[in-house]
Amino acid sequence: MYIKLLPIAFLLILIYQGCLNVNSVYLEQADKFFNDREFILACEYYDKAISETPSNQKALYGKAKSLFNLGKTAEAISFYTLAIKNDNDFYEAYYNRAYAYFEVNQIDSALIDINRAIELTDTLSDAFFLRAYLESLSGNYEKAINDYNKCISLDSTDSRFYINRGNIKSATSNNSGAIEDYTKAILIDSTNINSYLSRANEFGIIGNYFLSANDYEKVLSLNPQNIEVLKILGETKIKLDDLLGAEKIYTEIIKLTPENAKLFYSRGLIKIQLGKKTEGCNDLQTAGKMGLFEAYEQIQKNCGKGKK
Repeated sequence: MYIKLLPIAFLLILIYQGCLNVNSVYLEQADKFFNDREFILACEYYDKAISETPSNQKALYGKAKSLFNLGKTAEAISFYTLAIKNDNDFYEAYYNRAYAYFEVNQIDSALIDINRAIELTDTLSDAFFLRAYLESLSGNYEKAINDYNKCISLDSTDSRFYINRGNIKSATSNNSGAIEDYTKAILIDSTNINSYLSRANEFGIIGNYFLSANDYEKVLSLNPQNIEVLKILGETKIKLDDLLGAEKIYTEIIKLTPENAKLFYSRGLIKIQLGKKTEGCNDLQTAGKMGLFEAYEQIQKNCGKGKK
C-alpha cells in the first residue's frame, strides 16, 4: 500500500501592508499589535480607528486579517467585503477574501475573488497558486496545470509549485511527469518530506520499488519515527525480497508501537522465511496472545503446535 497524497501543498496568506493613506494613532498601534500577533488587541484598536474614520480601508483590512487569524473566518469575510466596497481595485483584499472563502469551503466564491485579484495584478505567483489549487478541487486539472505553469514562470525557485503540479500529473496518471516535478522540488528544497513521499509513491506505482524504498528511507532520515512510512518501507522491502531489511524495519516499528499484534505477526512470518523458526514462532505466539487469532493458524502450519 502506498501513501496517496492529495494536492496538498502549503498555501500562504499574503499580508500586505499596502500604501493606504489614512493613518491614526489607533491604526499605528493596531498594526503593531498585529505584527506582534496580538490579534485580539489588534482588533480592538482597528475598531477604534474605524470609529474615527469608517471608510479607513487599512483599518478595515487589518481588522479582517486579525479576525481571520483568530479563526473568525465569517467575520473576516465581512470586513474584507467592507474594504472592497471602499476600493473595488483592492486586490490584496480580494486575494485574502478568496482564501477565507476557501477555508469555509465556498469554492465558487473563492474562484470569483481570485479571478478578480489576478485581473488587477497578473504578477503575483501566490494568486495563481491559490487559483490552481481551487481549480484542482473542482477537477479542472488542465486549468490548474496552466496556473502552476504560470507560477513557475513567475518564480521557478518555489518548490510548492512543482509539488502541486506533480500532484495533478499523478492524479491524471502522468507518473513520469509527476516524478520529474517532485525531483525538481527536491532539488530546490531537499528537506521537504512531502516531495520524497510523493515521489516514493509514484515509483511504487510504476513498480520501481528500489527507488521507492530509497525515498522512504530519505523521509525516515528526516523523521525517524514516522510509523506509517516505516510500515510502507517494510512492505516495500518485502516486494524487493529484502527480508533481512524488512525484519529490521518491523523491529524498529515494534519498538515504537509494542502493542500492535499485526506487527509481531508480520515479523514472525518474515523470520520463518529467513529460517529463524523459533524466533518467528515466538512472534506468532505473541500476536496470538494479543488477540490476533489468525496467528494460531500460522503456528499450526509453520510451528507444529497450536494455541497455548
